[in-house]
Amino acid sequence: MGLRLNVGCGSKKKAGCIGIDYIQGPEVDFVLDVTRERWPFEDESVEYVYSSHTFEHLDSPNHVLEEIGRVCCDGATIEIWTPYAFGNHAFLTEEI
Repeated sequence: MGLRLNVGCGSKKKAGCIGIDYIQGPEVDFVLDVTRERWPFEDESVEYVYSSHTFEHLDSPNHVLEEIGRVCCDGATIEIWTPYAFGNHAFLTEEI
């Protein structure tokens, strides 16, 4: 079974996930700048990535997306939530 990550967890880490954020807090397992640093996980070791209301705060998500691609195994689930002005029904869960 692969790892489960919560990117930008803040103080509300998703149950069963490893919390990642740039500021230390009680729910944060790894403090790092996800937009610049290499993530401390092996290639293809992650089965699930969750991020809620984080991507809209990133100036450039390119490195984050590259790291997600590197650490995720085949068939991993990536769940990214961002604000949507017209309701919460517009989201996409993608398997890679």
